[in-house]
Amino acid sequence: MPSTSGYNLRPRRGAKVESRPANQKRTQQGGPVRSSGSREKKQYRPYAEYQRRCQRFKVKAISSEPASLPLVGLADCVAFDIVGIDLPGPLFLKSREKVWIALFTCANFHDIHLELVNSLTAESFLLSVRRFIARRGRPRTTYNDNGTNFRGASNDLSKLDWDKIMRETMTNKILWKFIPPSAAWWGGWWERLVRIVK
Repeated sequence: MPSTSGYNLRPRRGAKVESRPANQKRTQQGGPVRSSGSREKKQYRPYAEYQRRCQRFKVKAISSEPASLPLVGLADCVAFDIVGIDLPGPLFLKSREKVWIALFTCANFHDIHLELVNSLTAESFLLSVRRFIARRGRPRTTYNDNGTNFRGASNDLSKLDWDKIMRETMTNKILWKFIPPSAAWWGGWWERLVRIVK
């Protein structure tokens, strides 16, 4: 194809053809350097700003269906009838001793009752449960996570002769419910109050 301007635009045979991006230019040092902007970018910018403004004003609010309330918190019962238990800690005393807090949370009224626990054994936890029962009354249902001390306390309480205890004291057996392992959000209504206590 003959050139009209006096220059041949086709590459010669055996010549190397170099292609580079539009925003790359050669400098005096000889290496390719990308420039900070390109002509295409500058031409596109006003259109992009217009699109951004339109999208901002045309956006619709997302509405999602709220989750149903847990039936535990809606039951008609007395305070501390349904309880969530957690053991935040350890805390350090002045004597460099470790203690934990047994946090009993009422499901309906979100009242809290605190007991100090000296160790994470089932026996010390059962002592805190006994102190709680002496002060607030026996809970009908307790919810807690899958801690080993909770499991041990549940096993110890299941070994008791509840028929004899119910006959003599006219009390009901405590129902222990455990949340799934590694699912702390199941116990949100009592885990949330740990942050307030700390």
